[in-house]
Order: sequence, then structure tokens, then C-alpha cells
Amino acid sequence: MCRSSARRCSFKTREEGSSLPQSINERPTDVKEYKMTEPNTEPHDLDEAIRQRILERARAINTKLLSQLGTVAEDLDVGGHRAALGGLDGIERQIVTMRSFLLLLA
Repeated sequence: MCRSSARRCSFKTREEGSSLPQSINERPTDVKEYKMTEPNTEPHDLDEAIRQRILERARAINTKLLSQLGTVAEDLDVGGHRAALGGLDGIERQIVTMRSFLLLLA
């Protein structure tokens, strides 16, 4: 309680509804109990899963690149140099992306 009636208290006391425990051993009733989970004892499984995911992504990019280059080759065979240029657009970015994925495995 505040000593002066002119001053207002800037804190609540236990009687006024404070939720702070009186002692260290007293726990609030709204705290949930959390159990610790078992640590992962096989990190190689996670590493292998990540490795496989990276390889899948690199294969997908490779398939797209081969398809794109096939289309470019067909365009060149029929004399469509402008179509071949359009087919090559963005191919460097895909190669860099695939290289980045493969460097993750190095």
C-alpha cells in the first residue's frame, strides 16, 4: 500500500490481484508443462534428405535446360536465328542456379 493517500500506487500488491508468486517455489497455475523431445540421433538421415532434395532440384533444372537447348537446336536447323536467340534468353541464370545447388553438395 502507498503511504500517502495523495499519491497513487504504481504497482499492485498481492491483495489487489497481482499474479506474481509470493515465493520462488510457488508457480502460477496458468503455466503449461512442456516436455523435452528426444534429440535426433541420426543426423545422417536429415543430411541425406537435404542432399536428395538438392539433387532433385538440379535434375529438374537440367531437364529444363536440355529441353530449351533442344528447341534452340531445332530453331537453328530451320534457319530461325531470332527464335534461337529467344530460346537462349535466361539460360545463363538457370545454369548459375544449377551450379549453386551443386556447390552446396561440395
